Amino acid sequence: MSEPSFFSDTLTLVQVAGYVVAVIFGLCALVPTILHLIDFEGHCLLFTNGTWQASDGQFVADWGSQFYCDYNIFWSFFSVLIALTQLVIFAKNAKRNTSKGFLTVLGDLVVCTLVCILVFAGAVMTSVGYNRWCDAILQRFTECEDAASPTTGIDRKDGINTAHFYIHYGIIQFGAWSCWPTWVALSLFVLSRFISLHQDYVIRVSMARERARLCGDPSQLLT
Repeated sequence: MSEPSFFSDTLTLVQVAGYVVAVIFGLCALVPTILHLIDFEGHCLLFTNGTWQASDGQFVADWGSQFYCDYNIFWSFFSVLIALTQLVIFAKNAKRNTSKGFLTVLGDLVVCTLVCILVFAGAVMTSVGYNRWCDAILQRFTECEDAASPTTGIDRKDGINTAHFYIHYGIIQFGAWSCWPTWVALSLFVLSRFISLHQDYVIRVSMARERARLCGDPSQLLT
């Protein structure tokens, strides 16, 4: 009987560590996205195209939809919120020396799966959208990061500050692509706990029916 208890305790510790990591990676995507919008005067560089003026070398941007950056803020905030909520629940359960029930774990599995989908979509959107921006930048510069020089000033008309976009989106992509496998792992951990609880339930029902059969109680055999 000690082995299941050890497995349960170990799984709980791994889940807690996973949710802490999810908070960190979620913040890696959330905070730089907000800072980017501040630097770019509310414009989102994802999926942005443009042309370079031969007269003054300025970039005339055809800005991408604001939705892309808003979505990054949404999924990263949602990821951090869910992870923090789970950590609070684990802390309360540890204090009360209780564990989650079957339906609660089922709900956790649904939520973790949903977060996996949201994070993956955000990661793909960020990488593809950023590459589209860099394609436009490379029409003039040899490297995308060259446009991040504080003295470049590629778009004075819109008043954007490009000094930090390369660092910001490096951190955002790192956070997004690290957050996704973290949530995949958390989903698998929750699935493992769900299967374990279901097996325990099946065993209890089988034992109850066997006791009822031995005691000759037909009402218990029908449940």
